[in-house]
Amino acid sequence: MKDVAAFLEEAYRRFHTLKEAEQDPVSFPRRFEDPADAEVVGIIAATLAFGRVASFMPVIATLVARIGPHPAHTLEQADRAACAAFASGVRHRWAGPGELEDLLFAVGTLLRRDRGLSRAFLAGYRSGEVYDGLASLSAALREAGPRVSRIVSSVGPNDPAKRLCMFLRWMVRKDEIDMGHWGSLVKPSALRIPLDVHVHRIARMLGLLPIVRSGPRRRDAIALTRTLASIDPEDPVRFDFALSHLGISGTCTGKLDAEGCRTCPLEPACQVLQKRSVKD
Repeated sequence: MKDVAAFLEEAYRRFHTLKEAEQDPVSFPRRFEDPADAEVVGIIAATLAFGRVASFMPVIATLVARIGPHPAHTLEQADRAACAAFASGVRHRWAGPGELEDLLFAVGTLLRRDRGLSRAFLAGYRSGEVYDGLASLSAALREAGPRVSRIVSSVGPNDPAKRLCMFLRWMVRKDEIDMGHWGSLVKPSALRIPLDVHVHRIARMLGLLPIVRSGPRRRDAIALTRTLASIDPEDPVRFDFALSHLGISGTCTGKLDAEGCRTCPLEPACQVLQKRSVKD
């Protein structure tokens, strides 16, 4: 674990930069100084951050540009017709104008009712488990806009809820990339890592998760977060950005290959490769 910890720290220094953040959906909420605006753009950007980065980044950019420079005020005042106009013609995979209209209207509904998104989260977070808070936030959005259910996770018992966990990371952690607007509500140590297939693959290759485990599932996200907490108990999820970008690069396929492994950035700490070398 010592070698893996050193590798993660180096990956953190390499990837956790403003330059890398510009190619990440976190770049959209970071553009707004007002916490209310950052929160609104954050939930929009996180919701649409699925599939290929090159595909969803322009979609988020279009939607944010249409909403304008004061997104919280705009959506708080927006009726159904206005939300439909913002979403008109915008599509990302199965998220079409109808789903996006409902997302914008749902966010506006929570702004009018609660003055933000944090109250819906805190309604479930009383138990101290962030998944409960995210389930509460999800339920509030899905109730306000029925078609939101097609693009916002219900946070079921097996769902790692990657995009909602990513949104929460942006809102809770405070550094050069994450904004920390909810930092007084949730401690970074309570966060769960935003687990997708990329991070899951990298974690298994590094020995942070069992190589035989299928996934990604919620229990994997919890297990990985706990393993990372052994390296940084106060802020285990700070490694997420680096792990995610290592995975998105596609260099590591999760399969051993003599030629490919020599140029893979995971090679110095890959536990699977080390075990194979010992056997050979």
